[in-house]
Amino acid sequence: DTVVYVTMEESETCAGNAALAYALSCQRDQMDRPTFGHVNFCPGSLRPAGGAQQWRHDVATATHEIIHILGFSPSSFAFF
Repeated sequence: DTVVYVTMEESETCAGNAALAYALSCQRDQMDRPTFGHVNFCPGSLRPAGGAQQWRHDVATATHEIIHILGFSPSSFAFF
């Protein structure tokens, strides 16, 4: 199992609206599989009144970030 902790806070990574969101794997098991991850959405980058197209874009962003937690990131490539 993998637990994902989700937040929506402004941070240094969010500064200047450069990022929509970011994620990282926080803990791995003995086989280097992710067991805990964190996704933060940058509130200044989200547009809640953007309609269906914006909603699809936000879902794609969330999916992208969860994929990073699951191991598809440069720091995890050595394990594949």
